[in-house]
Amino acid sequence: MADPRPLALTTQALLALFAVAQVMSNLNTGTGSRIFPTAILFEMPLFLGTIVAFLCWLRRCRLNAETFAPNTHKYSVGGAVGVWLVPVLNCWAPRRVMLDLWRANGSAGATWVINGWWVTWIAKMVGISAYVVAVPHGNLNNPVVVFINVAAAVLTIVMVEQVTAVQRAKIKE
Repeated sequence: MADPRPLALTTQALLALFAVAQVMSNLNTGTGSRIFPTAILFEMPLFLGTIVAFLCWLRRCRLNAETFAPNTHKYSVGGAVGVWLVPVLNCWAPRRVMLDLWRANGSAGATWVINGWWVTWIAKMVGISAYVVAVPHGNLNNPVVVFINVAAAVLTIVMVEQVTAVQRAKIKE
């Protein structure tokens, strides 16, 4: 078993930076704004880096969870990461992965953070898709989209913290 804390901190820092970049670019979208092009320039690398860090953290936690509760997970370690990348499957399977992880850690109840995180994740996917269909040439950098992204980032940070804290405690047992 390995401590997931370093990967958790990386994931949380990238999530926070991405949320700040989104807010900064949204607040400074006027013509002639010097902050907007810079914020936009950093958003995609931050987004991609966050995905990689989160999936690495998830893999580490899933490997640990297999030690805590062997053969009790719906998805293998590779499957737990892979479900994020499969269209349609990524609409429900990641929540199941996180709930399996939570239970394997010995955490009873208090799944509100996973459910809250999942609601914002779905709202983000559905909301952005609906916006693109409704406003084909619209700006995704609008307050509603930014709010949903920031809410998703905050709940992900909290979820990562809680899962990591429980795993660290279990590792020390």
